[in-house]
Amino acid sequence: MAGAEEELFYSVSPIYGNPGIWVLDPTSGVPKRVVDPMHRKEGWPEGADMFELVGIKGGRLLYWYTPDISWDGSFPKRGKKEVRSYDIAP
Repeated sequence: MAGAEEELFYSVSPIYGNPGIWVLDPTSGVPKRVVDPMHRKEGWPEGADMFELVGIKGGRLLYWYTPDISWDGSFPKRGKKEVRSYDIAP
């Protein structure tokens, strides 16, 4: 999701690596995690929380957050989702 002077914001969930909300700097090409997971456990050492981008509204990045997912052997089960935001205004 592009925004905030063309920085690229994206979400990563536990099944794909280091979960959180990330931003890719357009000049350096270096990614930086701007929202960290809050839960870690043995099966998810990098973080056990799900993140999904929703949109940008009024200088805020909106995302779905699901704390501490569980695993049944086939696909992570999501718990209660809530919308959270991250301030991207300069």
